Amino acid sequence: MKILSLLIILNLLSLPSWSAQIFCQKHPRDVAVAIDWLDQDLSIQVFSPLGYTYMPQIEGPLRPSSLDWSRYQFQQLEPLGSRFEVRFKKNDCEWTINKNKSETKVECGGKSTASAKELLFTSFSLVRITESTLKNQFFTRRFRFSVVRKTQLGDDTFFVTIPVSEQGCQDYE
Repeated sequence: MKILSLLIILNLLSLPSWSAQIFCQKHPRDVAVAIDWLDQDLSIQVFSPLGYTYMPQIEGPLRPSSLDWSRYQFQQLEPLGSRFEVRFKKNDCEWTINKNKSETKVECGGKSTASAKELLFTSFSLVRITESTLKNQFFTRRFRFSVVRKTQLGDDTFFVTIPVSEQGCQDYE
């Protein structure tokens, strides 16, 4: 446990300094996602303080029959590492965020550049998901990347999905 705590502290000390327009991280040990408009690009940065193996990636029902595919995806996407950045051209993106956060949506598609050179990011989306019960509402932001990796057998397409509780998100003008 002491080693894990030390690793968390060391990774937190190496956190990038982001001046993002959207920044989401519920707890210092959780994955952080930052989105920022640059001059001509939309930059999406992802950082996992505990390393690649702790980064959430798969959304949906897991079942025994899908475990082999999930392991394969984890292996193929290992070039992501504990932090990565993807940039899309500004004119290939749409951005909608209301002041009251009732609608939060970012969509990008087309040519991208990424820090993980072995991977081609073909699209990105950010949506706000609302879950309601009789007495409460819970809000999650879902960041999703479509990623292609060339293999000996052809191109494999993967979806990397990172959900973050909206309580851990800040929007800046």
